[in-house]
This record gives sequence, C-alpha cells and structure tokens, in this order.
Amino acid sequence: MTLERARHILIQHSQNDEQGFRASLRPFRGLRRDYCAQIEEAFLVVAPELQHPIVDQQLICALWDILWTARNWALLPGSMLRRNHLISPEEVAFLQQWVGKMDNAICITLQGAPIGTELEEFDNS
Repeated sequence: MTLERARHILIQHSQNDEQGFRASLRPFRGLRRDYCAQIEEAFLVVAPELQHPIVDQQLICALWDILWTARNWALLPGSMLRRNHLISPEEVAFLQQWVGKMDNAICITLQGAPIGTELEEFDNS
C-alpha cells in the first residue's frame, strides 16, 4: 500500500463516506471489524510520517476523529449506540480493546518508537 493510498483510507474512514468506519456507526449497521483492520494496515504505512518533526495535520485529525467517534458514539455509557441498545456487549469489548490499541500505537509512534512494534506490543500485553 502506498503512503497516499493509506492516507486516503484513513481520511475516508474518518468522514461520513458510505464505505467508512465513521459512517458505519451512524446509522449503526453492526461493527465492521474489517474497517478496523483496514485502519490498522493504513496506520502502519503512515506511521513513519508521524515521526517527522512536522506532521500532516489532516492525517492526525483523521486518526483522532476515528477514535473520538468510536468513544463518543459507541463506548461511553451514555453514547447513542449504548443508550439505544444498538451495540452488543461483545462489540463494545472488541471496540474498547481496539481503541486502546490504536491510542497506544499512535502515542508511541509519535514518541519515536521503532516502526512495526506499535500494534504488536499492545496485542502481547
């Protein structure tokens, strides 16, 4: 996957594109784990770009928005998906782990950790 393709995928998933993560949460059509996998794959491609002194603001915004949306629309106890009993406990558990993993990966990447260890370190803990 090219850097430009990875960047496009992350931006697409952060917007209300019909084929994106954010749009799959409203209206909720079930948790799309394949979207989470696409986001992880694209993140690993763009990760080296996040270690430069100046980073792409649109890329950071896309990553931030994906995780913010997951928390505020699906994970918080009063979020619309939980409040309306639209998301299952299993989906909540998966999404909580995935958001935590991505938070960790983005944070340690920005701190300069070796590329390629971001997601594996969380999986092994």
